[in-house]
Amino acid sequence: MRVRRAVAVLLAVCGASASATAQSPNLRELFRWEVAPGEAHAVGDTAWVVSALIIAPEHYVYAERTAVSVEPHEGLAIGAPVASAPHVAWDEFEGREVAKYVEQAVFRIPVVPGPSLSGQSLPLKLTLRTQGCSKKTCYFPMTEERTVLLTVLPSGGELKDFSSASGQPDQGRFDLGNMLAESGLFIALGAMFLGGILTSFTPCVYPLIPITVSFFGASRAKNSTLRSFLLSLVFVLGMAAMYSVLGVSAAATGAVFGSVMANPFVIGFVALPFVLFAASMFGAFEMQLPSSWQMRLKRVGGAGFGGSFAAGLVAGVIAAPCTGPVLGAALAYVATTGDLRLGFSAMFSFALGMGLLFIVIGTFSARVVPKSGPWLEKIKSIFGIVMLTAALYFLKDVIPPLKDLMRPGTTALVVSLVLVVFGLALGAVHLRFVAGLDREGDLEAPPSLLERTRKTLGVAMVVAGLYGIIGVVLAPPKPSGAVDLASLPHPEWITDEAAGLVRARREGKPVLIDVYADWCAACKELDRYTYSDPAVRARLNEFVCIKLDMTNMTPEREELRRKYAVLGLPTVIFLDGRGEELKDRRTLGFLPPEEFLKRLEGVR
Repeated sequence: MRVRRAVAVLLAVCGASASATAQSPNLRELFRWEVAPGEAHAVGDTAWVVSALIIAPEHYVYAERTAVSVEPHEGLAIGAPVASAPHVAWDEFEGREVAKYVEQAVFRIPVVPGPSLSGQSLPLKLTLRTQGCSKKTCYFPMTEERTVLLTVLPSGGELKDFSSASGQPDQGRFDLGNMLAESGLFIALGAMFLGGILTSFTPCVYPLIPITVSFFGASRAKNSTLRSFLLSLVFVLGMAAMYSVLGVSAAATGAVFGSVMANPFVIGFVALPFVLFAASMFGAFEMQLPSSWQMRLKRVGGAGFGGSFAAGLVAGVIAAPCTGPVLGAALAYVATTGDLRLGFSAMFSFALGMGLLFIVIGTFSARVVPKSGPWLEKIKSIFGIVMLTAALYFLKDVIPPLKDLMRPGTTALVVSLVLVVFGLALGAVHLRFVAGLDREGDLEAPPSLLERTRKTLGVAMVVAGLYGIIGVVLAPPKPSGAVDLASLPHPEWITDEAAGLVRARREGKPVLIDVYADWCAACKELDRYTYSDPAVRARLNEFVCIKLDMTNMTPEREELRRKYAVLGLPTVIFLDGRGEELKDRRTLGFLPPEEFLKRLEGVR
């Protein structure tokens, strides 16, 4: 929560300034770094250095060229930065997906002071790097340095605030819960609630049903329907309390290791529990406690609401291993977020969904519970398929070919749906890998090799189809490939500035100087749409056209940038026949062919 409060303070202080910077030519205002105040920590405790980049409206920065680092210091352990999620979209010029930040980007760096720093006030030097653009202009990379004062508590010391060395005061705090909810929290909680309901119908949970019936049945004669409902509700709230503790614990643990979880290989390792849980759902092994432990639930808490709540707590402990395939997968996801509120809310919703069956049982009678049968095994197969699909989704950032399979379009959707249909027809859900019970409760004969083969192929096809459907929904529109700018018609470019000026003087022609970089999207737009236009190219035949590359700055290129006072890219500079710049014609940013031709009018 300390990190979350720090971010809250940061955005409260700086958020309003972003809307006022769109008109400012000052790049420090268009892309404004702020370092949040925080709290002191004891030796060995994890402190988080939080910084935020406030981005002006209609501007963005490239995620791969935005970074925050803390200068190493003896006695201080520094972890890898954890950054907020960027917006990923297909770039037609790069031929790949490009990650960008819009509005804001938050970076958290974990630091752990060692014993040698006890009682010290340690100035931490931060280096902040970014490179931003607007829709028409890209600016040169910027680097800033800030200093944050970290107070390390002596043994038995009191907490003290540490803030930036500039002395910026703490302007107040506010809750970010509503902001989290706006990012799809309710949909996530609804999915967890539904997952809890489906989990309650798996055979692994069924040992709790007769226990619940016997627990509430002893006093059924003296309880009204309303009281039975309230007792059942309190019982389920006890289960929910237990699961919420698990969720908060998972989120807190994930927050401690947040820098580790930023590693794609570690994130890919999270897929392993999903595979194991799926195997459990398909019958490879069972997750449950001994029946003697389950029966202890009958003797917990006595009568009344207190007894019902205590019984629910124990039921949560008993059911946790049984529901491991679903619960464990949910906890693994929560741990990757480091969000305590999400951890509590998600597990509470899951427990309420799973407890809905027990509320019905406790309120009415065991007669409403459907008999165990083959259909419950089908539910387990569905869970297994979903978890294998989730495993593939996690692995997509580790195994590049998996990410390439996430394709948009009608063809991909049709192929994916066909795979799902054929997989279901083969037996992905209705066949089994192991022997089960028939409708009468008798043990069936083990499935044949043919049935297990059909089941395997069916599961593989359905998982592939579901993954393909996810790809259709989540993948951005993607052209067949990157635009090959070199193949487009373009003016005759000279890449040597001195040689181009000599030629212009010799031929008595005006000069067009295009200053660009490979990382500049607007520069590529200018090449594709403007310079390739036949009317523009015909007019530029009267010019000597010079193209200056600023992709990787060298002393020579920096000298040219200063010579022509280039602030952003693309910059187009016009020189007349005498070699003097026509300052009123200078262009910063992309211009379509029609407007560009107007700039060329009268240049001689």
